[in-house]
Amino acid sequence: MSDRLTFAIVEADLVEAVIGALSLLVPTSSGNLLLLNASKVRLSVSESWSDSAQPVGLPQLDRPNHCPAVRRGLAHLAEDLTDPLAVRCPAHPIDHGSVLCVPLLALGQSVGVLHLARDQSSFTPNDQWLAWRLAEQVALALANARLLRTMEGLAMADPLTGLYNMRFFDPLLEQELAVSARDGTAVGLIMLDIDHFKRFNDTKGHPAGDEALRTFADLLRSSIRESDTVARYGGEEFVILLHGAGLDAAAATAEKLRAEVEGLVVVLGPGRFARLTASFGVGSTVAHGHDRTTLIGIVDQALYQAKELGRNRVVVAELTAPSPEAVSLPRVRSARAKRDAETPLPDAAIG
Repeated sequence: MSDRLTFAIVEADLVEAVIGALSLLVPTSSGNLLLLNASKVRLSVSESWSDSAQPVGLPQLDRPNHCPAVRRGLAHLAEDLTDPLAVRCPAHPIDHGSVLCVPLLALGQSVGVLHLARDQSSFTPNDQWLAWRLAEQVALALANARLLRTMEGLAMADPLTGLYNMRFFDPLLEQELAVSARDGTAVGLIMLDIDHFKRFNDTKGHPAGDEALRTFADLLRSSIRESDTVARYGGEEFVILLHGAGLDAAAATAEKLRAEVEGLVVVLGPGRFARLTASFGVGSTVAHGHDRTTLIGIVDQALYQAKELGRNRVVVAELTAPSPEAVSLPRVRSARAKRDAETPLPDAAIG
């Protein structure tokens, strides 16, 4: 079982490993394994089994501490369920035989509970010890798997806005472009940048800038389709992948977002408000091909042109290859930041 836990990839593999070991080491007539949800307010069944011809129910406990083992953090044995004084567990509603509840504890925290039942006999001290040792190993494996999943999620998300970051978006775009080339479907790409954001931070303070980024990200997240993906690409720059969008559709989406951003009010505190504008560059595989670096460079150059033309506008990328400066994204962004710093900021932009 330890070997199987080591090579397990998902929680279902971990559960399957412990159930297989239990069937050999602690045979039972029925049982189930329940796991706590992320908020630790509900126990839901992960696996159930029974020797009976009757189908196994799928119990769920909305109050986990109703299980004696979870409440005490110790194994609980009800040797004879016909005894009127026996403490029963609502997660395993049988009226005869014996039930053993074993909590799944990892680093002092409960991740679930294992319920074992026998129709005719009770559980010996050796059975209890084996069940406890099995529960210990699978609990630690489950906790590690969940921690790894959480860490992977954090690595792919921007902590300030909650949007995906560049580390997530670039491989996704690469994959979607490959699918687009294979299936002949379109992928639209929008790059957008908050106008005069450095000056916004300088005049209103970095906490206000953080709030503006969060509000801006919330607007983008709520304004795109569920099938599309938005990510923070760095600083005040964002990128949106549009499934099935040609150049016209992507441009229409960008113009819709531009108008929504222009009407956005950022609440900075009691009696403090601010407005934002953004510039947009638009491209699509239909017009610009399926190479990721080239497509991003073309769209980024269109965004650069939107800034040059006065900001708060949408520029659709031309059907030409980008200049070397456009493909070299760090240099383009550096030049853009320098230009923003040197350009006078209209009063309306920071009002």
